[in-house]
Amino acid sequence: MKGLIIPKTFIHNFSEYSVPLIFLFGPIKGAGGWRNRAIDIIEDLGFDGFVASPDAHPDEKYNSKLVYKGVDFSTNLEWERYYWEKSLYHGAGMFWLPKQVDFNINQIYARETRGEQGEVRGMLRFEPNLRVVIGGEEGFEGLSLMKRNYLEVRPSMKFYVTLEETCAEVVRLAREPRLNK
Repeated sequence: MKGLIIPKTFIHNFSEYSVPLIFLFGPIKGAGGWRNRAIDIIEDLGFDGFVASPDAHPDEKYNSKLVYKGVDFSTNLEWERYYWEKSLYHGAGMFWLPKQVDFNINQIYARETRGEQGEVRGMLRFEPNLRVVIGGEEGFEGLSLMKRNYLEVRPSMKFYVTLEETCAEVVRLAREPRLNK
């Protein structure tokens, strides 16, 4: 892995890099820290690009991989939209939908993730070649509905049930040539 991008880091002239980008969509709070495991898997698969993770506090073992190029985003949402769009054209986006492991009755689990997956699904209606991979654990509330909705837009879409196979597919897709945008 060339580097790990966390909020609100900005890489100027990202399009000049000839390496792909993977964006890790999915819940943070209540999700059991799955992103650290995903980054390990992606690295073990020999991925030679960047990984953008909305989790601003990755495991310390990734400190040497963190990209520090400047902070040009005023909000995390601005940062997320910038990098998730880049990943869909210059790599791939990966949704991992783990079942909830930490519960908080004052918080809706995966609220932002549900909105993001709906937005990406809407983008696929008009740009069917965008690269997105979805995996989820049995027990993620609403997973069957998400699958049904994505199959309406992309009937050939596959869904993955382990983090390992989801990561393997996102790395495979990210290595494909860039889409125009």
